[in-house]
Formats: sequence, structure tokens, C-alpha cells
Amino acid sequence: MTTEKDSVGRFIGFFRLVDACAQPGCPVCRCLVADARQYLGALLYEHVNDPDTRQRLRASWGFCAWHTWMLRELADPAFGSAIIHEDLLRVLSRRFQRPGRVRRPESPGLLGRLRRLLRRERRPVLVDLRDRRPMCSVCQEATDAERRYLDAALRYVDDPQFDRAYARSEGLCIPHAVRALELDSAGLAEVLVTRTVQKWEALRRDLRGFIEKHDYRNTVAFTEAEGLSYLRAFEAVAGAPGVFGNDVGSRSPSRRRASHRSVRTVDWPASPEHQAAFDRAKFEVRVRELSEQLGEATTRAGNERECERAANALSERVIAELRAEVGRLRDELNRARSTADG
Repeated sequence: MTTEKDSVGRFIGFFRLVDACAQPGCPVCRCLVADARQYLGALLYEHVNDPDTRQRLRASWGFCAWHTWMLRELADPAFGSAIIHEDLLRVLSRRFQRPGRVRRPESPGLLGRLRRLLRRERRPVLVDLRDRRPMCSVCQEATDAERRYLDAALRYVDDPQFDRAYARSEGLCIPHAVRALELDSAGLAEVLVTRTVQKWEALRRDLRGFIEKHDYRNTVAFTEAEGLSYLRAFEAVAGAPGVFGNDVGSRSPSRRRASHRSVRTVDWPASPEHQAAFDRAKFEVRVRELSEQLGEATTRAGNERECERAANALSERVIAELRAEVGRLRDELNRARSTADG
């Protein structure tokens, strides 16, 4: 059932999309970035001391990384941001200081025995709290707004005003085109995607022109569209900065563990020869460190005599360490040769 709020959201979303089509990049990304800045600005200047706002921020452990750093883009963000983050650090520090923050005590009953039998350790309490925390409030607003904007784009895909505006735009980015297909229930996304793919093809032509004009025999200057094509391609493929997160943040812990298991790992060093090479590299790093210390000590020494004493002391240390390392490396190499011969 469509509510009055949803209808108003689609109505406003239509005009915001039309305006965003006149800007570079994906229109939906432009709208979401503008909305996030507006939301943060209102929160920073009007709701910093609001109890409900404070409670939501404490529950979500503040904003996500994207929107935390977006605060810097606002006008005069320092005072309000300091108030918010002082409160967050106070609350989160207390959570880390509570007893049992590392691990809950193991259950003595059947569940505890099963866990021990299956070798399943209980996760730290704070890890569970972090994984169960609510979404960043700006991300939640963006999620709802994204759906409204894409719904408006699908609903009005054949509207003449939207069609003219979209024809002048650079089209949706690939992530939002996929999201439009996901949300479509009336077969309207096919028209939108067809028009969008044509815009990606035009971008590819600019990219090819940019690539081909790097030939040393070329004497034709880049067009503005070609010169900016690689940056436009960033957004077309991945979306605008601050809209989509990275794969590390978007994957669940189970997916991350599965991907880690699929990678074959090799213990290093894997053989005596590798151990010897590894030790030599460590030794070279140590020699550089000592040489830097020698230079610093020499610089600090106020006269030639102090310089000489400092140099002699460090030189003796370097020589002693060199001798010890060389002897150990020889022993390692001899053992490696013996192993190989055997």
C-alpha cells in the first residue's frame, strides 16, 4: 500500500533527479551525496545535543567511515563534530573497560561442552555488539532515499520532461543500474537500462580517443570529454565517492572467512635457503638502522672528539653484530647444504 509520504517522496525525487541530470556523473549518486551533506549539516547545527540523536549515534557507534569524513566538507564542522565524538569516545571507552569485554565466561552446561567439543570459541562481547549495531543513520537515510530516486526514475521513465533531462545526463552508474533492475517489478527497467548502456558506449568512445591520442605520433589535442573520461569511468563503474563502500566493509564475517580459506597460504620461510635469505634481508635492514643511528649521533656530537667517540662506539657495535650475523648465516647455509646433500 502506497502511503502519502511515499508519494511525496517520489514527487520530490522526480524533480531532484531532473535537476541532478544537469550535473556530471550518475544522477542518483549526485542526489544521495547532496542529501547526505544536507542531513549531516542539519544534525550538526540543530541536533547535536538532542537526546534521541545522541542515543542513535551511541547505538550505531557513530557514523560510518564515509559519512564521518564527509563532515569535513561542511562549513565550520569542528565544534559540533567535537561534541558528538567526545560523547562517543566516552561511551565506547566505557564499553571497552567493562569486565568480560574480551570473552563471555564459558557456559558450564551442555552448550559449553558442545562448544569445546566442536572447538568453537565464543567471540568477544564487543565483537558481537559491533556486528549487531544499527546502521549508520546517514546510510539508513541514503538507503531509503536511493529506493525513492530509483523508483521515481522507473515510474517516470517515459515522462517527456524526465526523458529530456536524462538524455543530457551521463546516465546511471553500474551499481545503480543493477539496483534499478532489482527494484523493478513492472518491466520498466529495460527502457532505462537501454538508454543507460548507450551512454556507457559514448563514454567508451571518449576513453578510446583518450588512449589512442597517447600515441607519440598524434598531433591532435584531447577534447575535454576525452581528458576527463577516465574519471568519468571511475564513477560509471563504481559509483560516486561516498555512496558505495568497499568490499571489506560490505562482506559479512562468514564471507570474509570463506574467501580467506580459498587462498592457498605458504608458511614463510619455507626452507633453510629461504630462512637464510630472510635473515640476510633482516640483517641488511639492521645495518641501515645502525648506520642511521651513527649519522644521528655524529650530528648531535658537538666537536670532533665526541664525534670520534660516538663513531667508534657504534662502529664496534656494528662490527660485533656483523660478525655474529655472518657466523649465524654460515651455520644456516652449512645446515641447508647438508640437508640438500642428504
